[in-house]
Amino acid sequence: MPLAIAIPLLGCLGSPVPLPRRDRGTTGEEHKLDLTFLKPGQTSRAQVDQQLGWLDIGYHEPHLFWGRWSSSAMGYWIVVASYNNAATAGGRVWGVHNLVLSFDDQGLLRESHLANEESILRTLHQSLRESGASPLDLSSPLTLDVGHWHSSFATFERTTLVLRPGSLDLQEFSRQLHYAHFTPADVVAVNHSGLTSQSQNREKPENATLTLKLSRDTRMGKKITLRMSPQSLLTLIRYLDQFAPNTLSWE
Repeated sequence: MPLAIAIPLLGCLGSPVPLPRRDRGTTGEEHKLDLTFLKPGQTSRAQVDQQLGWLDIGYHEPHLFWGRWSSSAMGYWIVVASYNNAATAGGRVWGVHNLVLSFDDQGLLRESHLANEESILRTLHQSLRESGASPLDLSSPLTLDVGHWHSSFATFERTTLVLRPGSLDLQEFSRQLHYAHFTPADVVAVNHSGLTSQSQNREKPENATLTLKLSRDTRMGKKITLRMSPQSLLTLIRYLDQFAPNTLSWE
């Protein structure tokens, strides 16, 4: 009778290890982050653009600045051991951060907000309202390139999101019948999906995610999670603020 011998594997996660701080903007550039110069009523938009341009998402709105970056000041190590062998591995722990600044008509800093991923939607929505940003021009439909999340496959499918004053239309490139049509009034809540916090996204602030909760079902369901550039996310927030009911919940 054959004898099966099981060789146990032991994985050990070491304590967090302090490392020199690294900060990366949306383009992957690394700079030393310094926010001490930000002073309400004194700091100009030109100063912000000069010193923090490396983390600017590139959305041209004179009353609003959104900076986005990943930072790491800690690392980790793992030891995987078997009966006669051992190996070690490690890496950095990254996290995405946001800086939202609003400016007055003279181009001077009015307010600054540091926001994590869980609060960025509320922060952007509030700052846009307070800044008095001009309405979106939707005399022609506005098309955004986004990704639609499929939980069953754990992937994003390339999708177009077309914005009109009375409708939002989603169409996947790879699935002709995977389509959703709904109105701004159908959107009852918007929240951070949590996907940006996944390990593969913490080091890449060039993408942002959100989930639209609808009052009725569509071919894509009642909860639609999308990934997009920060510029597109800000456009979608402006659109919903402009056309969705005031009862829309920003979670």
